[in-house]
Amino acid sequence: PKIRKKVLNNAEYANMCYALPAGQGIFQVQSKEFQYTVDIISKHCDCRRWDMIGIPCNHAISCLRHERISPESVLPNCYSTDAFKRAYGFNI
Repeated sequence: PKIRKKVLNNAEYANMCYALPAGQGIFQVQSKEFQYTVDIISKHCDCRRWDMIGIPCNHAISCLRHERISPESVLPNCYSTDAFKRAYGFNI
């Protein structure tokens, strides 16, 4: 639930971003007065938030929306409930 809340929060901020396709999964994103390059194939954004924690930033979510890809589908497996159950199953 905590990760879903972060994704939803980033999705709200993605409404203020404008994604312009640059070819083969690469986008130029305008966010206020700043520009970011986002590669949805290699899961990289110039703001580095997506690189550091694996949760798509608002710039990446605006690109994923353009391609009609769900932000939850690009989350790493470590954030899944199955991974949580495997990690903490012996305590529960």
